[in-house]
Amino acid sequence: MTVATLKTQRFVLRELATDDLEALQRIVGDFEVSKWLVPVPHPYTRDDAEDFLHKVRQGGEGNLWAIEHEATFVGLIGIEPSLGYWLCPSVWGRGLMTEAVQMVVDRFFDHSDHTQIQSCYFEGNTGSKRVLEKVGFVDIGPGTSFSMARQAEVSSRRMQLTRARWSSLRAGAI
Repeated sequence: MTVATLKTQRFVLRELATDDLEALQRIVGDFEVSKWLVPVPHPYTRDDAEDFLHKVRQGGEGNLWAIEHEATFVGLIGIEPSLGYWLCPSVWGRGLMTEAVQMVVDRFFDHSDHTQIQSCYFEGNTGSKRVLEKVGFVDIGPGTSFSMARQAEVSSRRMQLTRARWSSLRAGAI
């Protein structure tokens, strides 16, 4: 599936490419990344990365962008039906993901008639929680999700952002 390239001064959101596979495998293969993700096995192999790229190209992963920072692939962000993302630990804490989420949410609401976006994070993932809260998502309750990397059900928090709230935030009303 083709997605529009989106740019800021700090990064580029672009299509996932074959050249990203080595970094994709290395980053997602790090348990410190994969333990926070639902659909990712651990260990994460080259075949897993190739299968994922094939699904992306077939449109099976919704709107998905590779995050490129300083000319290096450092993560992914996807939306539709829900928002999901991850970053390489070497760039955690720099605000990149908050900025990427804002850009993708803005595009989503500007180019669709959806009235809300769902996301979730595993309890204990304070970085992901902070990103969602900064962008305006609100907690709508507990949940559980099966983590392939952990091979267990993991407690999570379900989050939601409505179009109305996003519009209010953009207008500075909230």
